[in-house]
Amino acid sequence: MNVGFSVLTSGSAVEIRCFGCDPSVADGMVSLFQCADGAAVLMGRLYYRADLIGALGDKATAEQHRSHAALAWAAYERWDHPGMARLEGDYCLVIWDRRRNRFIATRDPLGRFPLFWSKDSKAIAVSTSFAALPASGSRTLDLDYVADYLTRPLLGIQEPPSESCVWKQIRRVVPGEALIVDLNAGSALRRPYWNWLEQMVEPPSDRTEEIADDFAHRVRQAVMERSHGTTGAHLSGGVDSTAVAVLAQETLRSRPTPSSLHTFSLIYEHLATLCGETGYIDAALHVLPDAVAHRICADTLLTYDALRVEPDCDEPFADLLDLSRDQAILDAAASSGVTTLLTGHGGDDVFDVPPYHIADLLHSGAIRAAWREAGRWSNAFDGNSWRALYRYGLAPLMPVRLRAGLRAALAGGAVGWQQQGLGTLAPWLARPFAREYHLYERGLKQLRNVHASGLTVGLDFALAVLQAHVGNARGWALAIPRGVFLAHPLTDPRILGLGLGIRLRYRQAPGTHKPLLTLAMRDVLPAAIRQRHSKCHFNEVHYRGLAHNLANLEELIQTSRAGEMGLFDCGVLTECLRRASLGDDVSPQGALQLDLALSLIKWLALQERLAT
Repeated sequence: MNVGFSVLTSGSAVEIRCFGCDPSVADGMVSLFQCADGAAVLMGRLYYRADLIGALGDKATAEQHRSHAALAWAAYERWDHPGMARLEGDYCLVIWDRRRNRFIATRDPLGRFPLFWSKDSKAIAVSTSFAALPASGSRTLDLDYVADYLTRPLLGIQEPPSESCVWKQIRRVVPGEALIVDLNAGSALRRPYWNWLEQMVEPPSDRTEEIADDFAHRVRQAVMERSHGTTGAHLSGGVDSTAVAVLAQETLRSRPTPSSLHTFSLIYEHLATLCGETGYIDAALHVLPDAVAHRICADTLLTYDALRVEPDCDEPFADLLDLSRDQAILDAAASSGVTTLLTGHGGDDVFDVPPYHIADLLHSGAIRAAWREAGRWSNAFDGNSWRALYRYGLAPLMPVRLRAGLRAALAGGAVGWQQQGLGTLAPWLARPFAREYHLYERGLKQLRNVHASGLTVGLDFALAVLQAHVGNARGWALAIPRGVFLAHPLTDPRILGLGLGIRLRYRQAPGTHKPLLTLAMRDVLPAAIRQRHSKCHFNEVHYRGLAHNLANLEELIQTSRAGEMGLFDCGVLTECLRRASLGDDVSPQGALQLDLALSLIKWLALQERLAT
């Protein structure tokens, strides 16, 4: 990351550095506040500032109204480190308390900006970037971290729910925690300040109409808080992105000096599965007459094209090779002078409620009721009640060892390429590495963590998806270097808190597509988008990209050190890659494992290039 900050301490000396930005610029990427008692440095933005200033009382200064870092310092002065729970936004933050000779490092609950720290005999340092930490040339790869990375059970997970990092000498500040470093004692303590279950807001009713109004209010506020400067929106033609774009345009119109929204849409003219999306984009633009529409030809933006992209990423992430579309959108946004880009990311996880209540009915012994519910949902899809009962009822209640079948359980997860499922081991994983680092048990442990709340199956899955949203690799690897702030209003914790509560009471009608958001936005969404039943998938983009980039992917594998490090059998990985490129029947879990392996290899190659 070429924008950020670091705090370096040696004895009683504390040095704060901001790089790639001017921290004195209001609403910049990094803000810095200093006074006689200490300092605060913050990367990102705070939202709902008026609420926080109101809680602070009449003593709030003009600088606290203007500066994110100054406002964070005021909250710390008033409430100490528990005051971090009162900060709402996309940020990472370090408070330096000169009086107590300590500093406090923290991130927002979804970890939108990275923050790492290291400690040796001479100094303690914390930074948004590995490069700004000491001993950057003498680090050891943490193979325990790599083992956990390669056995992740869900798509989209960007960072683990722990302080472990890809390098043994570095630890991360965990989102929703305050790291308190006492320089007198030389100690570092972790103090959690955020618990999603405590933030859960149970709706007063289970009726869609009554819940929708509360949602509408929260979504409007979330978009309003994030519409800063020259604002753009990614417009895909879906319910989520259209709702965000329309509400952003309302916000920009209501400003003392009205401005227009920029929209950025990927247009497919030759891909059969995606060319139909253009009509929905046109329908959305019809209700955005003042928007400056940017249409980006996307037929040639394929998965794995990002082999030629070298993002500034400190750690590997599963989508490292699938950045070409995001790069095109962000390049267009930066060229248009956009400083904030809004997305509809996260809407699926909040506004669609899968029927996991079938599993809860089975667990409580209500077998007939569960069968009836499975029948209702099957009628909306393929008409197979047994399939619905298994997917939403039986499978979530099965021991995790049996999720991929008895054969996989008996074989310790070691099954063939076409039999990959939850908890299985990809065939290219080197056997000695798998045994030494207990990869099968690691994968099963991560699956068990999905059922952590002990309340309902639906709530367990919702909490697991929230963990998958932690991190914002695209934001800091692609957007920030281009001077664009990437924001996701639908993952506002005020919305997510209500979304979690809904899992306890609300049962979505089968065959409906995001009924809560559709009803909440009924006055602003065009009919064509309100009546959508689903969106098209990107399988064609994925497999075309796989075939198009096969030679480059094979070269990436052949030149990688992953084989000599004892991680992979590169010959088996190459063979599975070739089979996948020919359209071989790859399960979703098999595709995830392939992406994890290739993204790790690409990241290792980036590190080798940086080292030279």
